[in-house]
Amino acid sequence: MREHPGMALRGSSSLLVLAGYLSLASVPDYSSSILLIPIVLLILSPVGERLDRRFKAFRYITTAITLIYFCLIPISVRLIGLMDAVILLVVYIQMYTMLHNKEERNYYHLYLMSFFLLLAACVQSPDPIIAFIMLLFLLSAVWAFISLRFEAEAALNEGNAPADIVYLHEHSVVQLDTHTARFDLGLITAVSMVSVASVLFTIAIFIVTPRTEAGWIGRSNQIISRTDLTDEVDLRGGGLLQDDLRPVLRVEFPELPDNKVDDPEQLYWRVSTMVKYDGGRWRRRPLDETYDPVEPDLSEYTLNHETNAMDSISSVNRKSAKNSEELIFQEIYTPDLPTQGVPVLDSPVKVNLETNQQHRAGIRWSRMQDFTFSFHTQSSRQLQYTAMSDLSRPDEAVLRNAGMSYEYVSDADFALLTENDLLPDTLALVDEIMTGTDTVYDMALAIMNYFAGNNYAYTR
Repeated sequence: MREHPGMALRGSSSLLVLAGYLSLASVPDYSSSILLIPIVLLILSPVGERLDRRFKAFRYITTAITLIYFCLIPISVRLIGLMDAVILLVVYIQMYTMLHNKEERNYYHLYLMSFFLLLAACVQSPDPIIAFIMLLFLLSAVWAFISLRFEAEAALNEGNAPADIVYLHEHSVVQLDTHTARFDLGLITAVSMVSVASVLFTIAIFIVTPRTEAGWIGRSNQIISRTDLTDEVDLRGGGLLQDDLRPVLRVEFPELPDNKVDDPEQLYWRVSTMVKYDGGRWRRRPLDETYDPVEPDLSEYTLNHETNAMDSISSVNRKSAKNSEELIFQEIYTPDLPTQGVPVLDSPVKVNLETNQQHRAGIRWSRMQDFTFSFHTQSSRQLQYTAMSDLSRPDEAVLRNAGMSYEYVSDADFALLTENDLLPDTLALVDEIMTGTDTVYDMALAIMNYFAGNNYAYTR
């Protein structure tokens, strides 16, 4: 390849590289600041190529950096996850290629890495603007591949005698002018027509391809996700989402008329809490301490090891509801117990297994300190148990007088609960929702009413 490729190859290759990063920027998990990478690379690329041609030490240094990076790949997978680690590897390969002198195969590597970035974005639920980015990618790819072939052929014939041209309608031989631009008006028109044909062909395939499954006749190994109670919630990837209509639990309220509550929609059934978000996935993380604004009062309603029930450890700071009129007794049966927690009405003060199950199973507070009941068994996942919960709520005046201090939360837990930054648009929406509120309670109530109103509806 020539040291200074033509403008068509440089421009189309630059657009193709930029399109790969634009596709990543369309994914909500990444910000537009990722576009600084291709901008810096395009600026430094001529400098890197010049250093690569003139100084052997430059290639030695970059090779050493590459070997070090490859040794750190397993660590990057553990720290940022497999998907982001693969994306980081693709970015590094592209950076290395951009900063070195490029042969024909190096340009193909560059284009392939851009395609991998586009592919990585498409599997992470990008914004609708990805459609225009794919159009830019397609057009720049057509121009880049055609320009690369012209440059490669020109490099192979460099130094040879100019070709003779014989026009069909003439008998005289015309010698090719070596100073004539390769991309003249005719060639630009031809490549433009190929680009338009590529776009139309892609649109036609998209229209005729069934939307229910990929491919012409479908595929038998599609990923199917079902609604369920799981250890984590992964928002990444694709596949089909289907309702799981199997019952999660059956509940009766023996102390209430007809064993039913008047308004079951007001009951808050709690299983567990996922506080850790890492790039599209929610999962549980242990807290250092258990937090509850109520002073600890472990009463007869809080059971211990002697009664084959939950641990009465000092970190279980649940108030005794012995004299409360809001106690509600539940008899619960789960045909297939969730692995991460036992379903129970919130603010439980008592949980007990049925007598016939106490010899082979046990329930206790989770060691993660997040008010989750752990179920331990070596037999069937079926479980029948009773629970007593306190449904009383503090008076609104008490809640409005509550402060905004989080001094009672340890530094480690505060960092865990606040480590995910909100997007600027989200912060602006929160400010709009909380307009006119003065207390923390009113702020939380305004946000709750906003989500419970007509602004949101469940969708897949």
